[in-house]
Amino acid sequence: MLLPPSLLSEKREFRAHRRMAMTPDCVPLQNVDHVGQLIVAAADIMNVHTAIAKTCNILHRSISVNNMLITKLPENKVRGVLIEFDCAKDISKVDCKTRPERTGTYPYMSINNLEISNVKRTQLDDWESLIYVLCWLGTTGINQDDEKLFDRADGLPIGDWQGISPEKVATSKRDKLQTPDSFVNNILAKFLKLPGYSRLRALVGVLYMKMFFNESYSSFFHGTITKAKPLLVEEDDSDEETSSPDSPVYQDEEQDDDARNPFKRRADYAENIADDLLKVLLKEREKALGRIRKRYEKEMEAPL
Repeated sequence: MLLPPSLLSEKREFRAHRRMAMTPDCVPLQNVDHVGQLIVAAADIMNVHTAIAKTCNILHRSISVNNMLITKLPENKVRGVLIEFDCAKDISKVDCKTRPERTGTYPYMSINNLEISNVKRTQLDDWESLIYVLCWLGTTGINQDDEKLFDRADGLPIGDWQGISPEKVATSKRDKLQTPDSFVNNILAKFLKLPGYSRLRALVGVLYMKMFFNESYSSFFHGTITKAKPLLVEEDDSDEETSSPDSPVYQDEEQDDDARNPFKRRADYAENIADDLLKVLLKEREKALGRIRKRYEKEMEAPL
């Protein structure tokens, strides 16, 4: 599905169309020439993804490299296209009491999806998948030329995400994304040392922090592991000397398993967090377009 950015403005009417392409109009995502084009394509796709989720209540549920295409435009520009809505679902009609089914491709599936957890599926599951897509491309190469130079996913921590067991893949992702240090050491530090990849690495780092360690929310929203159940400190007036004035007294809410599950907490504020993520991506899109424009101008000025 492809919508021009101008049509996604709140001032324009949103229209949903069904069309059948009789001739190829797009090429696979890994036909991008450089990181700038990848960022533009990813931003276009998640912009459309957000519009569909908000306006039509449709969640794609299968963000992956294979379902993200590009259309090449004049002046070295590209536009991202999101396809394959076979797994899409009307989230307004989802029965919250029914355990969600597993959808997608292991390396790009969200942790909730891999584990078939009872946490409701939201936009954040697809955003998590996007982060995995960018991590994969940043580590193994954004196009075939870069892949030929660094065909080494099996020897890297991210190679665990290709596992045959969804539970093991989920465990690997939990471990590598649990803390910023773990994410940097296991994933970001392994990005290719090629032109433009440092920008992709920085973008993925910001998206990760907005998703898993958003400063607008408490520590119960952070990370990938349910916090340990805190011990209640009972007040005992009969023995004031033995009680520690620094011992915390926790609220009942913090005793609840769901309240201490960061995925559950984030799901309750999914739209707000998704908006934060989209703002980051659209801002980087504009920067990337500026670099693409300068690159094209230099190419036009170069002598034949």
